[in-house]
Amino acid sequence: MNKAYMAEDDIWKIFAYETELKRYTAAYSKSGEAAPDSVKQDVAKIIQNTYPNYDNVPKFIKGLRQVPFMGTFTSFPWEVGRTAVNRILLTHKELRSDNPEIRKIGMQRAVGQLSAIMGAYVLQEVAAAILGFDDEELEAVRQLAAPWNENSPMVLLPGEEGKVRFIDLGYVDPHSYFTKPILAMFRADDIGLKKALVSAVNEITDPFFGEEILFGRILDVARNKKRSGSKVYLDAAPLTQRVLEGSKYILGAIEPGVVDQFIRTPYRAMMGYTNDYGKTYSLPYHLFQQTTGLKIETIDPRQAFSFRAATFARNESSLTGYLRKVAGRRGTVSDRELESTYAMVNRNRQQNMDGFQRQINALVALGVKPREVAAILRQANVSKKSIPALISGKHVPVQVDANYLDRQFARSVVQTPDAPLSKISEVRRRLEVLRRAQQATK
Repeated sequence: MNKAYMAEDDIWKIFAYETELKRYTAAYSKSGEAAPDSVKQDVAKIIQNTYPNYDNVPKFIKGLRQVPFMGTFTSFPWEVGRTAVNRILLTHKELRSDNPEIRKIGMQRAVGQLSAIMGAYVLQEVAAAILGFDDEELEAVRQLAAPWNENSPMVLLPGEEGKVRFIDLGYVDPHSYFTKPILAMFRADDIGLKKALVSAVNEITDPFFGEEILFGRILDVARNKKRSGSKVYLDAAPLTQRVLEGSKYILGAIEPGVVDQFIRTPYRAMMGYTNDYGKTYSLPYHLFQQTTGLKIETIDPRQAFSFRAATFARNESSLTGYLRKVAGRRGTVSDRELESTYAMVNRNRQQNMDGFQRQINALVALGVKPREVAAILRQANVSKKSIPALISGKHVPVQVDANYLDRQFARSVVQTPDAPLSKISEVRRRLEVLRRAQQATK
């Protein structure tokens, strides 16, 4: 199989060599110049520099594949980057040539590269204009789609009531390694410059420094948390069930692709399965993908948002729980520690809320009413007090009332009566410090 692949690869390189040699020979002929004796070697060098050759991948990049917490497919993006840079350098050299015919080759090459890199993005915009989708709807889909879809060029399609359908062009775009960081930066007005920059950097570095697939699955099982944020198994499940679910999850990283393409995905389509990201499965669309390479994704925005709401609620509970843990410590706690903890918790809550509010806005942009959004938030165990502020886009700091430490105080009095927290004067001091911090945050 490997020899067959190499033979096919060599055929295309031979074809490219012959085409390039004819172009250069014709260029010299039209300009009245004799082709240099080194023209064949020069053209061979062009093919070597502008076509993938995995023998040229540095040992360091190849070595990353052996490190468990590094990327699995490091050679491909490296070669994409190497050949792209070499094409740019070659184009620059041709455009500066004294031979006008070679400058024409450089211009053709420049136009071809620009068209190849931006072609998917142009198709996205043209399709949106024809089908009547605007930028707000496109960004809304990106907010609710899976992380690997969010910076891809995509074509939105009319979908059934309550569903969103799109084609992720990143699956068939060989230049997606370059277009995804660019599209991430284009989103700066929607998601903020900082997040856009982080997203762009992640798109560039993930192929090299993301977790290796199998090792990542093992880590997920150990911490009982998938990349999506959901659990691998229920915490309260029996040991045998946890081992079974963990094993199935790990084996999913090493099973042949044919299992997913011809067994799991068709089965999910027939059973009406929806995953954590709200993706639904369709047998006709799956067959379409297998025959054309174009992947039509269908997501249920409400389901996708419901999952994100549950994740938000867990993060919110973790942050407010940490503040209560520090403030309700039975031992000593200084004013400075209370103030710094309150400020830190609220900074992180603000970041958590900002990202989540963008997803709320995305859901509304896709036609879901605020009342329905509130119902989904309640089902996801988001605090009822937080829901109006979330929907209106306001940030409300942690509220500290007179009963904030009642439970901690009562337990301390019973279990450790000599502890600082067992004194009502200490409780009042802590509440006063927290209230001052609350006032300073507004």
